[in-house]
Amino acid sequence: MQFFLGYTFRNILALAGFALPLLWSRVEAGPWIPDPGHGVSRPIVRYYYADHTFPSTSFDRTKTPSSSTDRETELKVTGEYGLSSNFALGYDLRAAKIEKTKHGVTASASGLEDQVVGLIYSLRRNQQFAHTLALNVVLPVGSTTTSPALGAGSYALEPDYQIGIVDHSIGRFISATLGLGPRVFVDTGTTQLRASLNLGAGITQKTSVFGTLFYSHTVSGNSTVVQGDYDQNEIYNILRGGLTLEYTLTKSLRLIGAYEVDIAGRDIHAGHRINAGVAWHY
Repeated sequence: MQFFLGYTFRNILALAGFALPLLWSRVEAGPWIPDPGHGVSRPIVRYYYADHTFPSTSFDRTKTPSSSTDRETELKVTGEYGLSSNFALGYDLRAAKIEKTKHGVTASASGLEDQVVGLIYSLRRNQQFAHTLALNVVLPVGSTTTSPALGAGSYALEPDYQIGIVDHSIGRFISATLGLGPRVFVDTGTTQLRASLNLGAGITQKTSVFGTLFYSHTVSGNSTVVQGDYDQNEIYNILRGGLTLEYTLTKSLRLIGAYEVDIAGRDIHAGHRINAGVAWHY
């Protein structure tokens, strides 16, 4: 584990080192892009475990014991950096150790996964409302020769629309953000429809809570990309829910803790994930 964490941090920080200075100003998440020269970065460690699976024939909440067990320890760094009053750079950088155990035999792989970078355009933003358009590119950095695979082996494009509202009239905030957009794999034509919903509220002066839903449905193209590694290659039909707590330590630093669970799906493992990290604002 010590070797893995050292390896993971060296590779992720080589890609995202520019985004991890000491940060100081508050920047809203979602469609509220940072002001020019400012930004936010969120290094988060995530642990996923699954020993059940969803049906292979239909999208359903039914979970049955799986013939294999999946474990993943991942370092994920996401963030946005303001380029101008209307444009921002977005990124989602990942490295992981993945283990798959079947019939008492464990196969594992560790290293960089596929990375996502994108350009975000702000259509409109003020203190109460914002919406954006983005074009993200999935870079096939993760190895497809390992077992389990670390990537999909294909470039993908993600046009994305986000809209959000925030209300401070009750003294503390309540917020809602909706994101919509497909992911299209260039080599195979595989297309997913993806949607996310985030509902948040300030429960104390320093503590906020967020409920999240994520839905992805493959509508065309191949159902798998590499060796049928359905879980690891981001090709899936899934509904996932989560609860996130955020605690403000300083103007620049917030602690993040989250729990996510797979609610429904098709032909994919059913599991849960624990997240722990920080958000740095500058």
